[in-house]
Amino acid sequence: MNTFKSAIFLILILSSCSTKKYEDFQVDDFIEVQGIITSAKRTSYPFDSAWHKDIKFTYFMNGEKILFGSEDDLNFTGLIKGQPIIVLVHKNDESISFYGRNGILDNLTEIEVNYMKPIIEQELKLINKK
Repeated sequence: MNTFKSAIFLILILSSCSTKKYEDFQVDDFIEVQGIITSAKRTSYPFDSAWHKDIKFTYFMNGEKILFGSEDDLNFTGLIKGQPIIVLVHKNDESISFYGRNGILDNLTEIEVNYMKPIIEQELKLINKK
C-alpha cells in the first residue's frame, strides 16, 4: 500500500512541475521586446508538418541585456534562423518568454542593431547561395 501512495504522490508532484505555456498567463502580464531566432529545427515527431518547428532565440531586455529563450512545436511560417522576432517577456520574470510574432520594433537601440545585423546578413548570404 505504501508503494501505491508513493506512486500517486510522485505523479502529482511531476504533473505540477509542467512547463508554463503562454495560455497560463494574462495578456497584460507581458511586454514586447526585440529578439532574433538563433535556431529553427523541425520537430522530432515524424508526422508533424514541415512548418512545426522548435526554435531558440535571443532577446533584449532594456535594449541592452541579452537573454535566451526557446519554444517547441510552433506551427508558423517564417521561422528560420536569423529572422527578427518580437518576443513576449513576463513583466515580473524576464526568464519567462514566448515567441510573439515575426518583426522588428520601431525603437531598436544601437546595441540591438549591431547584434542582429551580422546574423541577418549571414543568413541572407546562405539563402542567396541556394
